[in-house]
Amino acid sequence: MKTFCATLFFLLTGILAAQSFVEVNTSLEPMRYSALDWGDFDNDGDLDLLASGARFVGQPFNNSDPATIIYENDGSGNFTIYSSSLTGVESGTALWGDYNNDNLLDILICGRLESDLAAAEIWQQDNGVFSKVIDFESLDYPNASWADINNDGWLDIFLSGDADLSPFDVAPVSILYTNDQSGGFIRDDQTVTGLTYGGSEFADYDGDGDFDLFVSGLNLNDGYITRLYENSSGQFSETSNPFLGVLRSRLAWADIDNDGDMDVVVGGQEGGIAATRTKMYRNTDLLLTGQQGILATRTTFILRNEGSFNFTVLNNEVIAVRTGDAKWADIDNDGDADIAISGTDSSGSYLTRIYRNELNMTNAAPSIPQGLTSIVNVADVLLSWNSSSDDHTPQNNIAYSLRIGSQPGATDVLSPMAIEQTGSR
Repeated sequence: MKTFCATLFFLLTGILAAQSFVEVNTSLEPMRYSALDWGDFDNDGDLDLLASGARFVGQPFNNSDPATIIYENDGSGNFTIYSSSLTGVESGTALWGDYNNDNLLDILICGRLESDLAAAEIWQQDNGVFSKVIDFESLDYPNASWADINNDGWLDIFLSGDADLSPFDVAPVSILYTNDQSGGFIRDDQTVTGLTYGGSEFADYDGDGDFDLFVSGLNLNDGYITRLYENSSGQFSETSNPFLGVLRSRLAWADIDNDGDMDVVVGGQEGGIAATRTKMYRNTDLLLTGQQGILATRTTFILRNEGSFNFTVLNNEVIAVRTGDAKWADIDNDGDADIAISGTDSSGSYLTRIYRNELNMTNAAPSIPQGLTSIVNVADVLLSWNSSSDDHTPQNNIAYSLRIGSQPGATDVLSPMAIEQTGSR
């Protein structure tokens, strides 16, 4: 009989309470058509930055030099290039994730290359060295997300984009790749409607314990669409919820009304000549960047949640951009959320910047979960515990992560994707 050891982690939540963001002096490569993601690839307790996009090589809006770069954080919020040898992509996605459960972050990248080519790849980490191990179908203007969709403890992938790489025709596809736990993936291109120029995000919107899928983009039959697919034991079915249809989009989930379920914000282009929209379904503290209206006015603003669905716009210290990305992360481990942002400013110049949060507001670590119990039923184990609490976060909003191994301290069954000492990730 196999025995497993499980360790429980709780994830820390930050609070944005006033406007005070200061640009950090960095030498990050300026980029547009970019994607950003945070992760602790070297397991040293601070967050490193993964960035992909087009570097400037000529006149604004002409030519590009796609790149994918890992920036290593020294623990004080200072960043240096760790590696730039990965396949360079733009107009795509760059994500950290431990796809093979070895407790080391790997990389999923997809996007456009030069000369009307494209790539979708996994780069596996072996103690700080990254090597390409999987090539997926090449899609133009792709988007990717990953999550454990069938609750087997292994990361799966959603990938969408244009299967026709020619400049004149469009063939949108959407593919679910299920992790086979042996270094490969099983392909399913029938479940989710074909999309390109889109966005995607996994979240458990109905609270049933599995990841549902929210997607948007261009579909040949229905035009601009945004759809929600409900997950039932790893099988997805489209819901009837009416959402704003957009392309060139960004989607983000969070529990923004503190009622214990997931809400969503949608941003993108809604028909016309680049008429852009952002629509929120419920509310949270939000960081938004993009283009306003047909004149391509850049914008970056922070929406602070004041409660009762009321928001204050904070926009005096972060540069306005479009054709880029923006991500929250606590880069200096001081307990508040800092910002990474990239894109093009009003002059057409490319940029990648980090802003440090100087609010000096803290959110105490949650209490250690108590009352951990386990019920074994043949090959299944049901774990339960009493909710934690802290000085700000509603109990229903505190998230937890499990480490499961075949011996104490091991992660060979399920990686926590979190720092064991602190619970943060």
